[in-house]
Amino acid sequence: MSKNKGFSILLLVLFMLSLGGCFSSKPPIGVFDKEKALKESKEYASLTALKDDIAKLNASLSDKRMAVAEQLQTMEQEANDRMQGAWSAQMRERQNQLNDQIMSKNKGFIDSKNEEMGKYVDSVEADFMAKAKVLEDEARQPATASERVIAINKEITALENEAKGKLAVKKAEIQKEIDAKMSEDGQAAGQELDTFGERLREDLMKAEQEKGRQYVENLLGDDQKNLNVKQKELDDLLKKLEDKITAAVEKIAKDKKLTTVLSVYTVNVQGTDITADVVKEINNSTAAPAAKPAVVPAAAPAPAK
Repeated sequence: MSKNKGFSILLLVLFMLSLGGCFSSKPPIGVFDKEKALKESKEYASLTALKDDIAKLNASLSDKRMAVAEQLQTMEQEANDRMQGAWSAQMRERQNQLNDQIMSKNKGFIDSKNEEMGKYVDSVEADFMAKAKVLEDEARQPATASERVIAINKEITALENEAKGKLAVKKAEIQKEIDAKMSEDGQAAGQELDTFGERLREDLMKAEQEKGRQYVENLLGDDQKNLNVKQKELDDLLKKLEDKITAAVEKIAKDKKLTTVLSVYTVNVQGTDITADVVKEINNSTAAPAAKPAVVPAAAPAPAK
């Protein structure tokens, strides 16, 4: 009995030792303080200087931007009126051009139909004139009673109305043939006109936007240009630092055989802190860039007298 008890105690001790080993060893996870790595990088001074320059320029531009915003509200309606006027004029011109093209393309067909209509008109008129002449001759006869003359005049009027009706029907038939012939060309021209209108509106809008941009740029002066330059420098520097940190983390993780690297400390997660290694790696990768002179905002222009 005592022998078995001793064996049980030995197993318990070995189990506790094994647990102690598990809790004391760190898993293959790395952690690093990204903010600290940025602050301890050689580029941090340049980063801070750029942010300070941008803040000063934005402060200088604040009043100017308010004045520009008020003026742009008035200019926006003027720009819309200009765009609408130019768009309408060019659309009318293009529509006339397309109509001329359709007419030119179908000129031969239209001319043949006009000739057909002309011959039909001559035929109907000749028939009417012949019948009317017979009736008129009868009416001129001395023996023709007055009642008959009145009847003849009514017959001539009826013949005239019949001729007009025939001409109207024939004209409608020919017009229908012409419309059918030109319908396909008309649809294509309509689609082309729509495309032209959309492209024209975009071009006019871009032109007005460019005018507005130049106007704003002139009013804001060199401060806006300097701000754009500094902002691009800041964006480029941040990207460069991000790339360097990413490359450093990947290299260190490979060297230390880490399966995961977290950029923030996570609760209840143990890992190897590689912040110092990351800082060393990014600072040794390239030399720090030369500091650029600070930008002094331009003085606001004096109000017009």
